[in-house]
This record gives sequence, C-alpha cells and structure tokens, in this order.
Amino acid sequence: MTSIALSDAVIGAMLLMCRIGGCFMLMPGFSSASIPVRIRLYVAFAVTLTLYPLLFSKVGPVFQGQPFSFLLLLLISETLSGIWIGFLARLLFLALETLSVAIAMALSLSSPAGISFDQMEALPPVSNILGLTAALLVFAADLHWELLRAIKASYDNLPPGMLFQARLSLVGITDQLSYSFMLALQISAPVLIYSVIVNFTIGLVNKFTPQIQVYFISLPFVIVGGLLLLYNLIQEMMSEFMKGVSRWVLFG
Repeated sequence: MTSIALSDAVIGAMLLMCRIGGCFMLMPGFSSASIPVRIRLYVAFAVTLTLYPLLFSKVGPVFQGQPFSFLLLLLISETLSGIWIGFLARLLFLALETLSVAIAMALSLSSPAGISFDQMEALPPVSNILGLTAALLVFAADLHWELLRAIKASYDNLPPGMLFQARLSLVGITDQLSYSFMLALQISAPVLIYSVIVNFTIGLVNKFTPQIQVYFISLPFVIVGGLLLLYNLIQEMMSEFMKGVSRWVLFG
C-alpha cells in the first residue's frame, strides 16, 4: 500500500509539473531568455510542490486504475494545456511588441536594432523599452501571483480528465489574438495618428516646394515631436496595458 501511494504521489506531481512547466515555458517574465534554464526549472518545480497539496485531489482520481497508455496521453495533454495557457499570456506581450515596432517605424527610430530582453531577436530601442517596462510592471503590480492563481483555477476550467481540446484551444487563441492586438492598437494609436498627420503635412509641403528637400529637413523635428509625445503618454500607455492584462488574468 505504501509503494502504491508513493507511486501515485509521484505520478500526480509529474502531471502537475507538466502543466505548470509548460505554462512557464511561454509565460511572460518567467520565460525570458535572460533567465537561466535551470532557474526556471527550479521555479516551476517549487510552484508544483506548493500547489501539490491543493490540486492532487483533482489530478489523482484521473489516472488511478488507468492503463499506462492513458497515462502517456494524459502527460501529453497536460503539457499542451500548460503551453496553451502560457501562450495566451504571451500573446498580450507579443501584440505590444509588434505595435511598439510600428511606433518605432512611425517615429523613424527603427534603426539601430538591439537584442530584445525577452527573446533573441533584433528590435528597436523603443520596443525594448516598452517591453521591458511592461514585464517589470507585471511583477511590480503583483500580477505574477494572479497568474499563479490562474494556473490553479485552470484545473477547474480545464480538468485533466477532459484531455486537451484542440478546437476549443484554437477558439481561445483567436479570441486572445483579437483582444491583444485591439489593446495594443488602442495604446499605440496616438503615436500612429501623429505619424500619419505629420507625414501627410510634410507631403503637402513637399508638393508646394519641390525645390527643397522637405523630408530630410523635417526629419529631426518629426523625431523630437514623437519623442516628446511618447514621453508624455508612456505612463498612460503602460497603465492601460496593465489594466488590460489585469482584466484578462482576473476574468479571462
């Protein structure tokens, strides 16, 4: 009886680790490339041990008395469920990163490109500043605790015995894409509108005075104006983004 109980405990911990570890693979902040893989593994293991007493009663009855083939299927399903949850959270930051690149292009600040703090990709400095600020605010606002609560609540919404539902997952990704990019577009709209108005004005002036290279003369003023606009709006932009993240974490 002791060996059976011990084996059940180990299998239950493995199932919890699959979902939590899969979520941490893509979750913003925790999945940063600047954090060593071993540290991320230790954090996922620590969270698994913390949630184990609370969640084993929901995981244990699912695999007890089932054949080995079902256990393998359950391990794959739990891993996919964790990856799906982490990917939904990451979509919010990917949308912000995409629109921040558009902001950098609108302000003629897309070059030179640097290395993203979260990924090994070349991004403009403006994108790095916005992305790093958003990630830091997640921890400063204690939203990482809400993400952990969301993982715990996922065992009520996505019980392990239901296995991974591909169709429902695609619907969730589609809804999250729509929500994420709409939120990022609302945040970046003032800078994009500024760019459209300024470039339209420069085009009109260039038509009236073709002898003068208006674009090259006006470029420093466009950059300075955009930076001043970004300086005055970045607090509101990040505040709205954090409100959007909070809404998704609490009600999504």
